[in-house]
Amino acid sequence: LYFHSGRAAIVFTLVEEAGRPGRPAPTLDDRIERALNSELGTWGETPPSEHDLDVALTRAVERLADLNKREAGGQHEPDKYRWIADALAELASKGIAWRIGSVSGEELDVVAIARKAGAMCGELAHRAVTHGDVHLSNILVSDDRQPYLIDYEYSGPGHPCHDLVRLDCAVAFRAFRELADERRIAELVRVVCVDG
Repeated sequence: LYFHSGRAAIVFTLVEEAGRPGRPAPTLDDRIERALNSELGTWGETPPSEHDLDVALTRAVERLADLNKREAGGQHEPDKYRWIADALAELASKGIAWRIGSVSGEELDVVAIARKAGAMCGELAHRAVTHGDVHLSNILVSDDRQPYLIDYEYSGPGHPCHDLVRLDCAVAFRAFRELADERRIAELVRVVCVDG
């Protein structure tokens, strides 16, 4: 029995094996970790396949999209998306500035971009229900293919990009290996994130 601010009770259980009910189902974080560690050896265990994990991740995104299709209604906080721009502006006032170059070679105003994105997200915040706390430990998986989202404490009105960006960052943080020098990685991030 799990209480959130005295408002709700959530009961969830997903076990890995019916004969071992005390052993919880693995999270997507666990399975990705095992797949990555299998490069060092399997230690008698068959690691999850990349294909199965891709299926699980695709299905997790589909579940988030289904959740995001629900209209939130009620109260929303359009200003909650301002914090990133405010934090960047605060850092800049202390002499710590993020800089991103464009394809044309000019420098982009990161704070202005963050403010514009925050305003756009704020305008749409009431249109969808978001999970609010998407990370790899909040996605249980069975058979390495079927995801189950858990922990809806922070779910409510929001922009669907909130969930998808958090999931994307979680996967990149867990699975991305820097095998090139920093300049090549920076170029990759610029091409993918800025130039699209």
